[in-house]
Amino acid sequence: MKKLKITTIYILLLCFSLFLSSCSFVKPTDDSTPVVSIPKATVCVTLVYNNGNADSKNNITYNSVFTEPTKPTRNNYNFDNWYKDSNFKNTYDFSSKVTTDITIYAKWTIDYPTVQNTISTTHIRACVTVEVEFYNTNTLGGKTEWKIKSGSGVIFETGKYSNSSNNYYAVLTNNHVTYKSAEYAKYSNRSITIVDYLGNSYPANGSDEISANDAAYDLSIILFTKKTTELYVIKPAAKNPVINQELVAIGQPKGQANTITYGTVSQYSTVQVKDSSPLSSNVTFPIIIHSAPGAGGSSGGPILDMNLNLIGINYAGSSTTAEFSLSAFECMCAIPIEKVNEFLVKYF
Repeated sequence: MKKLKITTIYILLLCFSLFLSSCSFVKPTDDSTPVVSIPKATVCVTLVYNNGNADSKNNITYNSVFTEPTKPTRNNYNFDNWYKDSNFKNTYDFSSKVTTDITIYAKWTIDYPTVQNTISTTHIRACVTVEVEFYNTNTLGGKTEWKIKSGSGVIFETGKYSNSSNNYYAVLTNNHVTYKSAEYAKYSNRSITIVDYLGNSYPANGSDEISANDAAYDLSIILFTKKTTELYVIKPAAKNPVINQELVAIGQPKGQANTITYGTVSQYSTVQVKDSSPLSSNVTFPIIIHSAPGAGGSSGGPILDMNLNLIGINYAGSSTTAEFSLSAFECMCAIPIEKVNEFLVKYF
């Protein structure tokens, strides 16, 4: 019986050996392990809202359709569409089946009528003209000769004087707007007047008329006493705008009142202001260069983001035209809001 078992096992091994000899095997030509692609059970669709909200990640079944989401909203913008790429070249087809992880981007366009209406009825009340008159007087106190320069400004705060019951508005403008440069050297006196959006005039408060100023920021603060007209206070943003961010500029260029222009942030750079005394403007930090048109008189005017918060103060412009007075500037330069806030913490 034992001999029979051994014989049976021997026969089975012989058969298996014959089977192996009849088979051919392919050996990999290298040491890599073959990879088999197994479809995912789910794929992820990421929605980039581009409106300040966090991106959302959505897991759906592999090879299924992603349902079009509810249209998002954004203050002062209209929703355009969903796109397959961050450059907004190709719209996304929500009837297509998803077989891999994808990202879909929301595109927006500025709601210009709403922005224009909001500025024209509300924020324009914070924008002022700063008129600086240099003059001489005779022995009787009458003006004998004078010269006026003007710039723009923006109301950023309101409060009550510490030494009286009156309330004030606080205006930001440029230091070079209020500075007595060489061309005004022959004049002994100076007076500063704030003109609001309706043309009402207010004398600057205080014997010196300037509450604070610093050429290193090219910024000045002027206070004036409230009257019956209710003006507006524009609040500053906390952070600087980013490259390509849309903005709106408000100012009083070339004697015009309350001009509104639109543009984007082009870059940050250090620049040198032509023919400027370091006591007037001595900015050495990177400033905003943007495309919203401006001209002489725009200095001191605000630039706002599309939430209409203050993101900078215009202070210079650039033009390829030799005579600046005959043309609008092709780009404007502004003090970034983080530097504006730094100045306010230091002086106000």
